[in-house]
Amino acid sequence: MTSTYSSTSTSSSNSSSTEKANDVLCVVQALFDFDAEEKGELGFKKGNIIEVTKKPHTSWWEGRLKDKPSQVGIFPSNRVVSFFKKNYFFLSLFFKKIKK
Repeated sequence: MTSTYSSTSTSSSNSSSTEKANDVLCVVQALFDFDAEEKGELGFKKGNIIEVTKKPHTSWWEGRLKDKPSQVGIFPSNRVVSFFKKNYFFLSLFFKKIKK
């Protein structure tokens, strides 16, 4: 996708995890791999958890990988399935237990 969409990020290094959680619209899980082909796209593997921060278009959303929050970009919304934001807290706890 050729995109003129650009993302903005906060340059403050004092961002707390609470502030990051507040900008999350929803949490999704990748159903398929997606290889980023252009600058600004977010590549991911099947099963990755993505925090969606913007929905600038119905087909392309902006987000960051849960395990690598520094990786931010746009991605096709048809490659993911949504979780409800209210269940995000429980989902986070679940994945912390799996990693141990």
